[in-house]
Amino acid sequence: MTFFSKMNWYNEGFNLLVEVGATGLTVDTLTRRLKITKGSFYHHFKNYQDYKNGLLAYFEELTTSRTIEMLETMAKPADKIEGLLNITRSGSSQIEVALRAWALQDQEVRAFQARMDSRRLDYLQDLFTELGYQLEQAQLMGQMFYTLYVGSTLIVPELSKDRLYTELTRLYNQSKP
Repeated sequence: MTFFSKMNWYNEGFNLLVEVGATGLTVDTLTRRLKITKGSFYHHFKNYQDYKNGLLAYFEELTTSRTIEMLETMAKPADKIEGLLNITRSGSSQIEVALRAWALQDQEVRAFQARMDSRRLDYLQDLFTELGYQLEQAQLMGQMFYTLYVGSTLIVPELSKDRLYTELTRLYNQSKP
């Protein structure tokens, strides 16, 4: 007998979002793909809404909270930015794209996406402020870095983040206070 945790359900939800989109993310599809009963689903979740809320929270935990926690172990703001660039260069963005598409169809997901984007932008602004940028310039630098990350994932075929980040970093280094 295989034991399924909430993480198994969430990871399969991410797979479905990437492969077929939000319309394919149903209890029936999840249980069919995992070859497990609906009872198992309801053992972990009160209902689909509970699952959806957990899925979004798990995504934020994986992609935002843990990233910030890891970066905060670094002493220098410049090291934090370099660490963040390395993470975003190497990470898969397919789930990000799928969630953004879902946010266009679902107001709750859109509110989640807006809150998460705001949290990420605030963190970037704080990093650039730590580097000595004035508030307005720190906000702009954070927005440019984040826009590059989001935008490069939405263009088909996906742009090379390495090349774009290298150039943006070069420009950023020229504009340091």
